[in-house]
Amino acid sequence: MKNEDDESQVSPLTPSEIYLRSDEGSSTPAPYHGPRHQQKTSKLIVYILITFASFITIFIIFGSIFFLARTPKAKLRSVTITNLQANSNASSINNTNIATLKMTLTGEITINNGKNFGRFELENHKASVIYENVSMGEGDVFGGNFKARKTGSRNITVQVRSNDYLSNNTNFRKEIKSGSVYLTSYARLRGKVHITDAIRRHKTAVLNCTMTLILKDQAIQDLVCT
Repeated sequence: MKNEDDESQVSPLTPSEIYLRSDEGSSTPAPYHGPRHQQKTSKLIVYILITFASFITIFIIFGSIFFLARTPKAKLRSVTITNLQANSNASSINNTNIATLKMTLTGEITINNGKNFGRFELENHKASVIYENVSMGEGDVFGGNFKARKTGSRNITVQVRSNDYLSNNTNFRKEIKSGSVYLTSYARLRGKVHITDAIRRHKTAVLNCTMTLILKDQAIQDLVCT
């Protein structure tokens, strides 16, 4: 009797008979990212920043070379003198000396566009022959295009003539008598540098040249352009 009651009692489940729920059985622990993974991520960020900085540096260098417009250089050369007439005579009106100068000056103006990677489009201008800030004549400098990385030229002819102010100028009279007259050729040559079809930059080439006119030789010496 006692044994039957014992057998009829429900025995507890053993550990092998315990079943997990479906949701508990499918869960997996989250992966652990240690210090080594963090170092790889930091290196990747550094590489990206270095690459970006390199591209910026290359772009700046490229832009400074190809997209920066530089001012062309203007110079006067191959100057010749014709039809020269120079006097320093006594005036019968007030018994003083007066000086006169008349001549034709021809030359070649060069435009150096060698530092630009785009053509230089020059406008029409005039160049002057000057004595002590007094203009003695002007000549036409015709516009046009000057190729990139090249030097072009324009011919110029100036009819030079002294005026009443210079005729009574003490320094001018002395130089006419001495046979050497110091002159300046000046012009501001405006134009546009075509970097691309859409990008243009306004630039002004300044012609500023000093020279010495030798009357007896009808020639120009010491021609210097700055």
